[in-house]
Amino acid sequence: MRNAVRDCAALASPWMIGAMAGALGIALGGPSLNASEPWVGGDRARALPRDIGRALFINAVAWVIVAGAILLLALYTAGR
Repeated sequence: MRNAVRDCAALASPWMIGAMAGALGIALGGPSLNASEPWVGGDRARALPRDIGRALFINAVAWVIVAGAILLLALYTAGR
């Protein structure tokens, strides 16, 4: 969360990139061909195979939370 807050103004989608960089402990983002965006996060600059697995797990958990929120909203509105 600290990375997301710190780098908020520098990127187009800072919350997602900053949160993942902080959760994985690596630097994400960085310069691209089209724009010169800064790196987000301050630790390692290279993702390892275990980081990819952890990122996929974090993504899956996030989708389960979103699906649960949608289900609760649907049940709430159906009961009204």
